[in-house]
Amino acid sequence: MLVLGDAHAQNPDRRRALFAAFRDADEDVALQAGDLFYYDVPVETYFIAGNNEDFDVIDSLRHGRLESSDVRNVHLIASDVVEVDGLRVGGLSGNYAPTQYQKPREALYEDRRRHFVREDVERAKRLEDVDVFLGHEVPHGTPV
Repeated sequence: MLVLGDAHAQNPDRRRALFAAFRDADEDVALQAGDLFYYDVPVETYFIAGNNEDFDVIDSLRHGRLESSDVRNVHLIASDVVEVDGLRVGGLSGNYAPTQYQKPREALYEDRRRHFVREDVERAKRLEDVDVFLGHEVPHGTPV
């Protein structure tokens, strides 16, 4: 299993580096800890959103309404758990902003969608039997 973070693959050089990592690892599945930014990857990739993403794509993945040929083999983990190669993988998408934390997710707009909110954290705290937890940034004071 390939584990990646902060690909920032929004430009051709970064995409080449990302694809080189996939190629060199020669794995069938990947976990990615945020800032992927490019969503047409060669292997099944389970990821959390970071603070640098295409938030229209992230919202579409979050709500199961994606209709794009530019998105392939990616699965967003957003305060939930998925089974990956026999492991239960959980994750919290986004990063912390004190001015956004108490708001409902529906109140976040444009680049503010990069943040997690209290309801996301509370949902993530209720996850059970997690083998691997992905976080781009966890709240201060969260036990590890």
